[in-house]
Amino acid sequence: MPSPEERRRQVQEEWNATHGTPTFDPNSADGYGPNQELPPPCLRFSNVEC
Repeated sequence: MPSPEERRRQVQEEWNATHGTPTFDPNSADGYGPNQELPPPCLRFSNVEC
């Protein structure tokens, strides 16, 4: 079983391969701007496991 860090890296690589890097929008409540699919919670928050 992969470690949490390895799993997080794997999920990040899969997300970037299919979605690319979201555009940061500092004026948006979630920081990602309108009409952008958010990354999974484990990539946005350090206390959530993938």
